[in-house]
Amino acid sequence: TFADGLKKYREEIQRPEQATGIRTGWTDVDRIVKTGFMPGELIVLSAPPKIGKSTFALQIITHNALQDIPALFFCLEMRPMKIVQKITQCHCRLEEIGPAEIEMTRLNFRGKPLYLGYSFQRPTLDGIMETLKAAIRRYGLKLVAFDHLHFLCRSTNNQVQEIGLAVQQFKFLAEEMEIPIILIAQPRKTQVDSIMTAMDLKDSSSIFSDCDHLCILHRQRKASNGKDAAALQTQAFDPITLVRIEASRYGPGGECLLRYHGEFSRFELAAQ
Repeated sequence: TFADGLKKYREEIQRPEQATGIRTGWTDVDRIVKTGFMPGELIVLSAPPKIGKSTFALQIITHNALQDIPALFFCLEMRPMKIVQKITQCHCRLEEIGPAEIEMTRLNFRGKPLYLGYSFQRPTLDGIMETLKAAIRRYGLKLVAFDHLHFLCRSTNNQVQEIGLAVQQFKFLAEEMEIPIILIAQPRKTQVDSIMTAMDLKDSSSIFSDCDHLCILHRQRKASNGKDAAALQTQAFDPITLVRIEASRYGPGGECLLRYHGEFSRFELAAQ
């Protein structure tokens, strides 16, 4: 009955851990997602290639693990050692990593509940769902990031249906396990320097309709005239990154700016 639901709702909001959800670690982003990412929510993260989607998600995961919140980064594209390298670079704010930086990272993460996942065989949706469910139960995970949806779903005949089913399964998993899940998704091709929207998500409109939050990253492409050697660009994209939270189920959304340090795989507040 509604009375039963109201009673349960009151009990939930009075629990300390339910006061706020999972935070990203960037105050400007957390100001937009006022309640944080709550249990059962599916957060879709998207941007054109090489903008920093994986880095963005991985930094949220490591930030929470350092706060003693058990978190898993499951990646289908990068092998675990590459992810370890990115975490170390990000943590030390250095591009070149040596034994001293590795030791500092080891000490700072000692005892912290950070987990990495990778599939060494061709992944299937059912296999991934069972693996994630087992990991959540075994390690008491409170946050999962999965990188990425379109690598998992590569059907040649039923891509749209496969994508729609996968998004639904990730949403059901978040609800069943009562944790937020960050799901990285690719956009379709967009015009150069145009900011993508929810309609630009690749292969299925159900990605936006089934998620609770859609986070879009955008960086302007940098280019020279190709004639002046002194004006040649040292990086392909501007480090200033627009973070757009599209209108979600529970909030109006909004925008903020972060600065991307590609040399050591880290996002920081634009003012820093």
